[in-house]
This record gives sequence, C-alpha cells and structure tokens, in this order.
Amino acid sequence: MGGLAQADGMAPHAGRILGYLMMSLEPVPFSDLSDILGISRGSVSENTRRLIEHGVIEKVRKDGDRRDHFQIQSSNEEAIFERSRQRVERNLETLQAFRDSTPIDATQKRRLGGMLAYMQARMDFEKSMAERTTHNKKTSSS
Repeated sequence: MGGLAQADGMAPHAGRILGYLMMSLEPVPFSDLSDILGISRGSVSENTRRLIEHGVIEKVRKDGDRRDHFQIQSSNEEAIFERSRQRVERNLETLQAFRDSTPIDATQKRRLGGMLAYMQARMDFEKSMAERTTHNKKTSSS
C-alpha cells in the first residue's frame, strides 16, 4: 500500500496506515499504528492527519478508552475518486493553459491534442466511477 500511496502523491507511511486500517475490523488506537507498523509517533500523527483531510479515514472514540482510534471512513471510495478526479482536472487545466498560451505548429498541436483527449477521457472515467460508486451505495443501502 505504501507504493500505491506514493503513486497517488502521498507518503509511503500513509499507504501503510491506510492498508492496515482497511484490513482492521475494529478501530485501531494511535499507539498500535506506531507499534505494529514500526512508524514513529510523529509520522503516524502527520499521516493520519493527512488521510483524515483526504476523507479516507476518520478519528473515533471508543467508550472507556481515552486514546484516539482510527478507522476507514465509510465513504472512502468517493473521497478516493474525488481526489483522483481533482488531480486529473488540474493536469487537464495545465495542458489547456499551455496550449492557449504557447505558439505551436501543426505537429505540436496534434501531439498536444492527443494528450488533451487522453486527459479528458480520464476525467470522464473518474466522473463515471464516482457516480457508479455513489449509485451502488444508494442501491445497496435501500
């Protein structure tokens, strides 16, 4: 999971934490993440904070336990697709701005057009997956 997280622009430790939480059936105490994964408490703190910001995990309390616990956010699929969609959208906007601000010849225009078409197709795919995930959750909870 560390490699997957890195490919998505996150730290490898964030991926390890996410992977561990995905496989955990119960919320996991902060200290367990550090001890079991062999990650410093500072790194656990930083990476859990970022995973919370990205909407893929959440901090929860357990009755009778004052420690912070973490678990996968129930809507984590939507958060993952939204993050991916935003990244593709930024890349598409960057390419469009480059195309609009740079004088290019016919060959360059064709190459750039191909890349723009690819990025637009990725954007459409990301939107489709997000909609499918949302639809599947609605129909399975009915």
